[in-house]
Amino acid sequence: MRHNGIRIDLFAPSGRLTCHSSVDTLWDTAIEYDAGGLLSLRFFDHSPKIETLRFGRENAPLKHQSPAIVIAAFGIGVQKAIS
Repeated sequence: MRHNGIRIDLFAPSGRLTCHSSVDTLWDTAIEYDAGGLLSLRFFDHSPKIETLRFGRENAPLKHQSPAIVIAAFGIGVQKAIS
């Protein structure tokens, strides 16, 4: 990153960072992290089986005559929405 044309290290904002430094850095505060991710996002013309999403089977292209457009996603660490 640069500020006024000078390269800045966000993890050592005051200059060179050394071990056991008393300087505040971005590493000082633990980042909250909820593990999870999107593993698959695919389009179908029908409702797919879970095995299709998990293992990548069945890959028929959509056509303009397709009876439906279904977007199916498979992920890990997904949480129920809070309403």
